[in-house]
Amino acid sequence: MNCVKIFTKENLGFSLTELVITISIIIILSAIVGPIYRSYASNARLSEGYALAGTIRSAQDQFFSEHNYYYWNFTYTCYDETLGIDARPNKYYTAFRPGTDIWGGNTQNKWFRTDIIGKGVPTIIYIHSRTSGTTVSTKK
Repeated sequence: MNCVKIFTKENLGFSLTELVITISIIIILSAIVGPIYRSYASNARLSEGYALAGTIRSAQDQFFSEHNYYYWNFTYTCYDETLGIDARPNKYYTAFRPGTDIWGGNTQNKWFRTDIIGKGVPTIIYIHSRTSGTTVSTKK
């Protein structure tokens, strides 16, 4: 009979101290994990935009090799038939403006700028130059 634990009203449930400690641990862990998760999620969304930028760069390089100038368009689109790029399957970055020459001075057509936009994500500005390489920046 010593092995059998007898349940009485006094030893059922948890004490207030045990509950407070458990809830405190959960709050501390969520305060630590929350920002880390948001950072990883933000980086995952940006990587989709960077992948689209790489696809646009490849298509622009192919267009340049065939026509000796970069393709440009002043309107945002989710599908561009000339470059063969479709952003509709993307979850976050769903539209782009390929090769905009809005700064002027690109008479030799040595570079192109592409703006990539989406809902709830920062705009990616992708600039590729045949002479000085690639610059990628984001803005909210």
